[in-house]
Amino acid sequence: MSVAFEIKIVEYPAKQLAGMKIQTNMQKAMEDCPKVWETFMPHMAEVNKEPKESFGVSVMINENDFEYWAALEIAPHSPLPDGMQTVGLTSGTYACCTVPSIEKLGDAYMYLYTTWIQGQSQSGFVMDSEANAFERYYDWDPSKPFEIYMPIKKR
Repeated sequence: MSVAFEIKIVEYPAKQLAGMKIQTNMQKAMEDCPKVWETFMPHMAEVNKEPKESFGVSVMINENDFEYWAALEIAPHSPLPDGMQTVGLTSGTYACCTVPSIEKLGDAYMYLYTTWIQGQSQSGFVMDSEANAFERYYDWDPSKPFEIYMPIKKR
């Protein structure tokens, strides 16, 4: 039985982010993605001293493999801290799902990428595989709500 999550269609602006990445796959993501956050968190102030939000960005390599980034927004033309790389979010239309806590992340992804996108009421949209999906954390506390964004486009 699938849990229902509230989905909103939103326009999101382009952002330039800097952070650290790990290459993983769908089978290992729940183990690998927290590791990149553990490595990145002690260095967050090097990227942005007063971040308002942090991002977990998924860059698909193929159907099963992807890069997962722990990142913060970086000001244009800012020097890149040692050990960091940049990744971008493109402006566009996204399906936004609020997740109550990190324990519900897997359920939220399953709902958004299977139940919601395939639902008849959403037949006007398809996933935009040209843009990156991302998680948006307002306060890096796994017990607090956060959002996941799936890029979409009109059918």
